[in-house]
This record gives sequence, C-alpha cells and structure tokens, in this order.
Amino acid sequence: MKQIQKRGSTKNWKYTATVRLNGHSVSQTFTEKTQAREWANRVEIAIKDELARGKPFNKYDFIPKKKEKEKPLSQQIAEQQILNAKPNVEWTLKRAIEEYKNTELEKLKGFKQALNRLKAWEKHAFAQLKLNELSPLILSNYIKEQEKRGLSASTIRNDIFRISAIYELAKKPIFKGGWGLELSNPVNDISLPTPSAGRQRRLRKGEEQKFFEEIKKGMYAEELFPFCILALETGMRKSEILGIKNKEIHITESGWNITKLDTKNGHSRVVYLSQKAEAVLKPLFDKVKHTSPDSKIFQKLTSDIISNWIAKAKKDANLQDFRLHDLRHEAVSRLADKGLSVGAIASQSGHKSMQTLLRYVNAKEQDIRDKLEKGK
Repeated sequence: MKQIQKRGSTKNWKYTATVRLNGHSVSQTFTEKTQAREWANRVEIAIKDELARGKPFNKYDFIPKKKEKEKPLSQQIAEQQILNAKPNVEWTLKRAIEEYKNTELEKLKGFKQALNRLKAWEKHAFAQLKLNELSPLILSNYIKEQEKRGLSASTIRNDIFRISAIYELAKKPIFKGGWGLELSNPVNDISLPTPSAGRQRRLRKGEEQKFFEEIKKGMYAEELFPFCILALETGMRKSEILGIKNKEIHITESGWNITKLDTKNGHSRVVYLSQKAEAVLKPLFDKVKHTSPDSKIFQKLTSDIISNWIAKAKKDANLQDFRLHDLRHEAVSRLADKGLSVGAIASQSGHKSMQTLLRYVNAKEQDIRDKLEKGK
C-alpha cells in the first residue's frame, strides 16, 4: 500500500510518501504533494516489477544520498598537502610534470628543449587528469589532432616521449630511483607516427661562399664565422661548439684536438681539427688560454643569436631550404667522401647510431671493386 501524510504548519507544509509492499517499506518527504504522489507511484511499480519479473528492488535507488558534510578548509588544505608531498597515482599529470622538472630535468642533455615541451604539456587540457586516468585512447586522439594541425611526425613523437619518460620514472621501483607506483605507461599501447626519412640537404655549388660572405657581414662575425667553420669542419653539434672550454683544447705535435667529456649521447670523445678549423679557433683561444680552465671560447654567442643571424645570412645569400643543422650533415658527408670508415666518422661526429651514419656513406662501385680485388 502507499500513503501520503501531510506534516508541518500552515506556512511550511511537507508531504511524506510511504510505500509498504512485499516486505519493503520506503519513505521520502517532499515540499509538494504532487511530487510525493509521483514518487510513490514509481516506487510501487518498481516493487511490483520484483514480483512480476524477479528484478530485485533496491530502495536506495529512490532515496537521495545524504550530502556529506564539507570538511573545513584547513583540513582540505592539509590533506591536499599530504597528497602532493609524495608521488602517487592520484597526482595529476601537471603535478607529475612539476616533480619531474624539479628532480630529473637537469640530468637531460637537451634540457632546454625538454623544458619547453613540458611547459606546453602543463597547459594542455588533460594535464588535469590523474596519472591513472590518462589512457592510450586519449593520447591517440591527441596525436590525430596534432597531425591535423600539420605538426611533423618527429615533433609529435618527441612530445609524446616526454610523457612516456614521466610514466617510466613513475613505475620504476624506488630502490632504482623511481617513484614505485603501480602504473602502466599508456604510451606503450599506442602507435606513434612514422618519422620521415632524414634530410639529405647538402651545400650546392657556390652556396658555401655566399653563405660565409653574409656571415662575415653580421654583428657577431668575430665568433659566428669560426662557429660555422668548426661546424662544417668537425661535424660537432651546436651545443658542443658553444660549450667548448679552455681546458678542452689540446695542442699536440700532430695537431689540435678538442676533448669533449660530456656529450649528448653520454660518451666522451676526441674531436680532431683540420688546419682550417685550427686557424679560426686560434684567435679565440688566445684570448682565454691564460684564464680559468673553465672559460668558454665563445664569449658572446648564444643559441638564439646563432639562430637569428644564421637565418639572416641564409636569406641574404638566397639559400633555399637550408638549416643550421645542415652544416653538421655536410661535415659528416664530407668525412665520408674522404674515405673515412664509419667507425672513424662516428668517433669524430659523436653519432651513436650506425644506422644514422650509413645515410652518409654511399660507396661507389669502383671503390668496392678495387677493394674486392686487393690481395689477389
């Protein structure tokens, strides 16, 4: 049976609906009689369904949950501080990125590039998701969005790798330097865009002369010209050249060399200089050779200055589709043209991947035949 009782006073009437049927007794109070009647009808139908169809009746489906009493602000802040203090799966991706930046970022060789990518991730909408909520599907949709925007495969991959690094750190055991969380890396379950083939841009006839003529006209020519010559003669990376220190330059009976103890791939190496490279480096070395061993050879140049003035020289020399990194590519290609072995080139340029180096080494048929006939 169902019953509706009127309660309260004239100005504040309330209506309590009660349904008793098949051993169930459910009550709920409303401010309007029509609301009470409609609710009682729905409850009665649900109980009868139990009788007719064997569908279990749950009275809590018809009784609103009591609103939990809100905790004092001071208690909320204290609980949040405890939550944020130690890595856990309840952390948002943004909080994890913050921790990663504070503890791991300085260990990376490409510190600046990694920092810029992480800052971009912090601003993304799903940075507010918890670590255990970021799914492969979400990341797959992100990749599709970036591809529609026209971003290159390598850019997208490098962005995703930054997220992957955080998850790998999070799931690594504490005794191995990780956070020790029960997490899976969502990046492992997605397909990344295939990177394009490596650039094959080489300097064409007359381009080198035009380029260097424009470099010499620039504001920082005193250092930028030697920088470009070193890049073209040695195949060293931009960061490696900018970081050359007084103590890294060695003058031997055989010639000059630069000993790089800390490189991008984590291995030290000796870079041997051609006479042309020695000639442009000597004036800069003479200025600092009697100063601190840690004095840098390039005192004025920064990464941004180099990028800006290289871009200007490229434009003024009318070099189409040319990038600073192409100087390194050209340098390694020239080493290959001179007949250096892949191992020797790797020692000079610092390439760790033999697969990458093989792009530069294009054996000629006659060279192969000459070597095949040796010893006969």
